[in-house]
Amino acid sequence: YFGVDYDLVWDVVENHIPELKETIKLILKKE
Repeated sequence: YFGVDYDLVWDVVENHIPELKETIKLILKKE
């Protein structure tokens, strides 16, 4: 079964994208 658990993926995206955005902002500020 080579499928994607979209519920799991979406849960990860919903939970971690804000953190990634903040990290990216910090990185951009350093440049």
